[in-house]
Amino acid sequence: MTDPPTRWVHRVARRIFDLDRRTAESDLRRLRREIMHQYSFLFKELGGRIMPQLSQGVPNLDWATLVVEVNRLYLRASDDNGRTEWHVSLNHILGPWYRLDQVLKKIPPSTIHPCNSDHDALRYHLPEIEQVLRSGA
Repeated sequence: MTDPPTRWVHRVARRIFDLDRRTAESDLRRLRREIMHQYSFLFKELGGRIMPQLSQGVPNLDWATLVVEVNRLYLRASDDNGRTEWHVSLNHILGPWYRLDQVLKKIPPSTIHPCNSDHDALRYHLPEIEQVLRSGA
């Protein structure tokens, strides 16, 4: 059984024009723009830098990850169909990665600033996040 002609043309075009790679690169560029805009304090105030060797777009999926190094932490933003999820790790070791919301639950309530978003958590609690990770998460 053969593929319908349109499916065959689409497959050939994907190979010729390397559409998978281009789509992955486009997804990563979009995520980079969004993070640099919405989380500009990571770069301007905290001296964060994007780790291109750890960041990637994924072909055939609407998914990308961007890793930002801030002080002694890696912050990984993963965008899956427009929803961004954050994970954190110590930067002297690669992994394990911990979900930001799970790490925040381990910060003592008396020291936590009210966080209504990942933005607030990253803006106000990076030292506490690092402390939780160093204690073994």
